[in-house]
Amino acid sequence: INLVLDQLVALSEDECLTKVGVALTQMGVHWFKALLDAENRHTRLYPPTRRLLWETIAKAGSAFAIGNPVQTPRIILSMLQDSGRVDLLSPLFEPRVMLERTVEFYTLVWESLPRNSPSLVLPILNKFDFKAWLNLSPPLAIRKRLLLMVGGVLRQTSWVDDGHNIGKTPTVHYNSAHLTSWTVFKFHRQLFYDICEANFQDHFHDVCRILIGAGVSQHSSRGETVSLPPGQMGIALHPEVWASFLELPDSCWESVSCNDLLEACDIFALHLKTIRSHGSGNSLHVCTQPG
Repeated sequence: INLVLDQLVALSEDECLTKVGVALTQMGVHWFKALLDAENRHTRLYPPTRRLLWETIAKAGSAFAIGNPVQTPRIILSMLQDSGRVDLLSPLFEPRVMLERTVEFYTLVWESLPRNSPSLVLPILNKFDFKAWLNLSPPLAIRKRLLLMVGGVLRQTSWVDDGHNIGKTPTVHYNSAHLTSWTVFKFHRQLFYDICEANFQDHFHDVCRILIGAGVSQHSSRGETVSLPPGQMGIALHPEVWASFLELPDSCWESVSCNDLLEACDIFALHLKTIRSHGSGNSLHVCTQPG
């Protein structure tokens, strides 16, 4: 298998065979798919088989799957559906090669968050370069879609507990699962900040709704509505999210009209009034902590 694959890769890289390059690439992709289908939890139990499959999958993937618009979603889903494949396939996932499809790829990860552990999704999230994607000036609708998905992640109430506890207690008392979870939160908090900084005027009203816990549902790639657990009445976003909002540069705030700022004041005032009418002071207390 290795010898045949080596020859196939060498032929695909031969400049003298450009006329048959497409056919060779298709054959290489077929090999990649077949080898990946053959790899599973059972083949990993026998080291020689595992070694052969992982070596050939890595070789075929590097030559034919990286940057392939069809195989990239397959690589993402394969990792999300089987945590044992993350180490094998993460080197083959290079979303920077297809920056324009960044949100499409992220959506696949986002949809899996409710059912997958942070330790599984974190290596995949770290492959994304959202700043480079934002520099492409993507359409407003796609940016808004991403912002709402990020808001859905940040509105999970578990971040409040994990974040407050980790912030107040030496991290030595926390296992790797807590710290990995907190790292996923920080990834999305930074992404929230980057989106705001890049196009604050476009997203000002959506950002305000996210901060008070409204409008965090999003449509999945299959057209169905997917919502991560929303923030509950009286439970606020973690202070670090509010800090990201308040620490935006002056140029962002200057881009917002006076009328929009006054409307935002009314929205926040009504939100705090609603919280108090429900007999909860938690949200007001957390939102007004220093920072």
